[in-house]
Amino acid sequence: MIEGRVIGTVVAPQVSVKICVSAEEAVRRAPLWRYADIQEVSYHDVLAALVAGDSRDNWRAVEPIKIAGDAVTIDISELSAETRAIKLVDTARGRLTRGAGPR
Repeated sequence: MIEGRVIGTVVAPQVSVKICVSAEEAVRRAPLWRYADIQEVSYHDVLAALVAGDSRDNWRAVEPIKIAGDAVTIDISELSAETRAIKLVDTARGRLTRGAGPR
């Protein structure tokens, strides 16, 4: 398994299973509290860096972030860590068993 924002569209577009993991902004922000505390920087500064990075990645002129057309999107906002892992594994196994293709 390889994780990254452009793996399925730029780095390895030929892979048979592509999963896009999404989450509500509040869920994406949660780990920032821990990071900000460890790094002794403000939560606001870390959040601003996250938002700026997302904007830069989504709107850059060369290879902006896009979800691969044949990717399965899984929203993990309401899932526990264990359920997330199970969902990802089950989805990958299902795609490998049935053969990958647009969903």
